[in-house]
Amino acid sequence: GRLDMARRYVPALLRQARLALKQKEYGRAYLYFDAVMEHIIPPFSLLVGLSGLGAVTAVILFAFAQASSPANASLGWINLILGGFIILGHIIYVFGGLYLAQAPKKIYKALFYAPAFIVWKIWLYVRILLGRNQDEWVRTARNG
Repeated sequence: GRLDMARRYVPALLRQARLALKQKEYGRAYLYFDAVMEHIIPPFSLLVGLSGLGAVTAVILFAFAQASSPANASLGWINLILGGFIILGHIIYVFGGLYLAQAPKKIYKALFYAPAFIVWKIWLYVRILLGRNQDEWVRTARNG
């Protein structure tokens, strides 16, 4: 449903934002751009998964840089450090939010399932992008 919503609404929201900018209604344009960003920012699980892939790539590049020449060794260290900081940033983001929300201990325990969820979610997005999950999104019925 997320991709369908983005395809449906992002172009119209961008047109409305452009129209608001032409009319010098900057506050309204900001609201439209904010709505666009809500639709196009990927889910956190996808960001974490891609960051993990980037960190693994950094480790591989580090190993190759160390083996190839001393001149490339510093570049390998930079890749490794940046990959580590990205992963650390995600950890701080999640645990900082849970701490501020005073989440119960069972929520922290549930994080052990996060890697499996992330792999499943990325696999789902890959299938959608390859056209393998073409089930049409059906809006959930609401009361009221």
